[in-house]
Amino acid sequence: MYASTFSGQAHTPRVAPERIRSGYAGLEYPTVFPTTGEILVDANDRLWVEEYRPPFKDVSNWAVVDRSGTTLTMVSLPAGFRLAEVGVDYMLGAWSDANNVEHVRAYRFRITPR
Repeated sequence: MYASTFSGQAHTPRVAPERIRSGYAGLEYPTVFPTTGEILVDANDRLWVEEYRPPFKDVSNWAVVDRSGTTLTMVSLPAGFRLAEVGVDYMLGAWSDANNVEHVRAYRFRITPR
């Protein structure tokens, strides 16, 4: 029904490095950034607050906070993992591999009192 040919190579136009540099030269960079990213509530009514993650950083860090406002622990999640749900003893999310294919991942965890 459809006829097409594919060489396996994408056509990407070449841009001179000087042109790229000049394009960035006039940009204004922000002087402040947000302090938090995502905020989730787990099955035990604890807040999971993600520290702001700039686009160039893959690992996400989360503070787990109880109802009194006490930080119970800090959690670092693997690069490419996006947290979606937190249960009593598990976290569920999507992870993207090197080909940008998403996979569902679940991790068990336990927060022990200090």
